[in-house]
Amino acid sequence: MGDTTNVQVYIYACPDDQRAAMLEILEYHRLSPDWYGPTGDTLELGQAYGSNYAAGDESEEIAAEIIEAAPGAVFQAWTDPAYEWLGSGVMYTPELGRFGYESDSNGEPQFGQAAVLDAIASGDVEKAIGVPWRDAMIRAAKELKKP
Repeated sequence: MGDTTNVQVYIYACPDDQRAAMLEILEYHRLSPDWYGPTGDTLELGQAYGSNYAAGDESEEIAAEIIEAAPGAVFQAWTDPAYEWLGSGVMYTPELGRFGYESDSNGEPQFGQAAVLDAIASGDVEKAIGVPWRDAMIRAAKELKKP
């Protein structure tokens, strides 16, 4: 077995007609709420689905599969850093599309000097560093908590 790290996926919204496809993807990647058991047959929004046995870039693969099968979903996926590499993360909303980034173990985007300079040069620093996606995740999480 090769080197592995942790992977987490949080789904904040998913249309009813796309939930079965989402569950199939989570099951295929052996992601579960308790990290060790089966995925289950009901999608739990706002729940961490995780695994301790992921390839370093598996979050990108999972995100691509979710975007194709459940394009109406709002989610974040990331792998933890391992060895000398940062993790890899993706945030997605149907309105904004995909935002990819290098991540820390909490799924937070990390930016080196070149990325910061590119963000400044872009003219829209907030978009270049993923602020609209982060804000969309926060709004979606708050919607889950409403009675």
